This record gives sequence, structure tokens and C-alpha cells, in this order.
Amino acid sequence: MPHPFARRTLASLKKDARRWLTALAAGEPEARARLRRILPDAPDAPTLRHVQLALAREQGFDGWTALKRALEPDPARSPERRHQHRLP
Repeated sequence: MPHPFARRTLASLKKDARRWLTALAAGEPEARARLRRILPDAPDAPTLRHVQLALAREQGFDGWTALKRALEPDPARSPERRHQHRLP
């Protein structure tokens, strides 16, 4: 069963992460508080990687890679891929 968050697209989450990072760079207190709730040891100048990790953890994933795997289709299961691997 897909994760309930899976109806979001990876592209939209990437945009969310960049907006959050921009808010952090602008010194927005709400953005900083959100980050500290999820990553208490986050650096004072977080990178996109920190924000992506926090975003993934907010959604219940161990990290960004796990979130991506939940959202991206598995190429091994696509009809085109299965067709490529059929024996004659």
C-alpha cells in the first residue's frame, strides 16, 4: 500500500524544500522553529540537504531517499521494463 503522502509529487516537494530553505535564509522564525522541531541539532545555516531530510521526516520517512522511493514509480514494474526482459 502506498504511503498516504504519495499523492504529492516529487517536484512539488522539491519546491516546498526550496521555499522552506528560502524562508530559513530570510530568518523567518516559523521556518526555523519547524526545522528545530524535526532536527534539533540542525546547523544555524542549514543546506537544502538538511531541509529535505526534515521534510521527509515530517512525513514519516527516514530520509529524502526513502521519500523519493515512495513517490517515484518503480521502473522494474513498468510495462515497458517488463517487456524488455521477456525471454523470446
